[in-house]
Amino acid sequence: MKYNRRKLTLLTAVLMTVGLWTQAALAVAGPGHEPESVLGALGQAFADNPFDRAMKAMSDELIDVAEPLVQELETAEPGSFRALVARARFQYLLNDFSAALETLNGADAIAKAGEMERVRWFEDLLRSTYATTQGHKKVTTSRGHFVLWVTPGPDEVLIPYADEALENAHEVYGELFGYRPTRPVHVHIYQRVEDLAAVSSLKVTEIQTSGTIALCKYNRLMITSPRDLLFGYDWLDTLAHEYIHYVIIKASNNTVPIWLHEGLAKFFENRWREAKDAVMKPTSQDLLAGGLEQNRLITFEQMSPSMAKLPSQEDTALAFAEVFTVMNYLKNRVGMEGIGKTILAMRNGKTDREAIELALGVSFDRFQEDWRKYLKTLDLVRLPGGYAQKLYFKNKNKNEDELESLEATAAKDHTYLGDLLRARKRYLGASKQYRKAKVTAGDTSPIIQSKLGATLIELGQYDEAIKELAPPIQYYPEYVLIFLHTGRAYLAKKDYNNAALYLERAVRLNPFDPDAHSGLLTAYQNLGNAELVKRAENSLRLLQ
Repeated sequence: MKYNRRKLTLLTAVLMTVGLWTQAALAVAGPGHEPESVLGALGQAFADNPFDRAMKAMSDELIDVAEPLVQELETAEPGSFRALVARARFQYLLNDFSAALETLNGADAIAKAGEMERVRWFEDLLRSTYATTQGHKKVTTSRGHFVLWVTPGPDEVLIPYADEALENAHEVYGELFGYRPTRPVHVHIYQRVEDLAAVSSLKVTEIQTSGTIALCKYNRLMITSPRDLLFGYDWLDTLAHEYIHYVIIKASNNTVPIWLHEGLAKFFENRWREAKDAVMKPTSQDLLAGGLEQNRLITFEQMSPSMAKLPSQEDTALAFAEVFTVMNYLKNRVGMEGIGKTILAMRNGKTDREAIELALGVSFDRFQEDWRKYLKTLDLVRLPGGYAQKLYFKNKNKNEDELESLEATAAKDHTYLGDLLRARKRYLGASKQYRKAKVTAGDTSPIIQSKLGATLIELGQYDEAIKELAPPIQYYPEYVLIFLHTGRAYLAKKDYNNAALYLERAVRLNPFDPDAHSGLLTAYQNLGNAELVKRAENSLRLLQ
């Protein structure tokens, strides 16, 4: 995907004009994220000594600001406890966990009474991260802008897809936001949500409850492997989403509040793969419409300090839908240039309220009032089948849990009977049961239609399968089985272009299904694409 470099957005022009992308110009600013004790005895944001300034810069993940401050401290206090702690923290943020642990052990060896207790939280985090990432394979991406950390084995299937998405993201968001990292960005892909919890401040229950399966924190991107979810998730857009957070942190000196952070990331997460504004997904539109009807929206305050702290996946999805519309509203009112000026104002010390007031020329309260009025003008999609897609975790959910989400008892019963018959390869009988379920639930249920489509493929009714699989796609663009079976049907018809199109979409959601890669291999062989044939063959080898 190529973009015309002469057509820079107004946002880029604003940010580049003021040198926002120039790391040498960065000043330490913005709220910290660690316990107060990490700042030492002073605890002041702009304390006048290199230790506190270095720790503040590292708290804000401003590595290029922190580096000379750490060096200054080491010159002033060579071998001191504070110098060693600062160096260990810097090494940790550089993803050199082994060196950081060795340095921190050195600090522990010379620590006075009580000193280590003040950084115990960091020691625990470092040791847990070191243990979790032991044995990870590190792969530099094709253009050298990212370092992928993956567990050797099946998770290596993610590498070529992540490479393409991230390198595209580096180009696209570099132009959009006027910032490109000065060092390779480290991207950790963890096997399980338990690993993500071990290397962050989140609990497993918070991850599963909120659906927060990725983070941008500690100067790296972190995602859970789609292998840990029953049906995968849109992991490549998620990588792009987290990279946007990374860019905004650096470009703004980490001054942008969570509601605007998430709004920017959600609004632009599709740009790595298509040069147009994103459209809010139907499931999000339905949630937002329901929230408006019930007068139940998530406030900006409730979104802080993290979406991961919200009490349910539904609340998290509703919050994301809201901030998506905030970005649309701001873009319509002040354009990309106005959004850029808002970020710049916060970088220069304004609060989010003050920055919004400057951009819009009205009070922050009036902005929220006008935005809520704007929400009521939106023609929001309602889901006809009542099915709300969510994440299903392997250590928490079973395949049967999804069936319980069907509202009508008759639809559940017929679907269950269809499953029993299909398991016994009685495909004609199974198709009849699924059609009975469809009568009750309608033709947009992704659960029923994907099962019906798969059964029709077994019966050799490929055109009928494609017809039955089509209705849910417009409402559930993240339901992997719809794309998998549609791709299989096109493959059986020897329509290799469409087969590749749908199977690639399936891999973007769940890259661990051998059927998807096997189908892609056949499609690519018939399309004569040797490079993609090799990728599909390698994927199948990894998944054996």
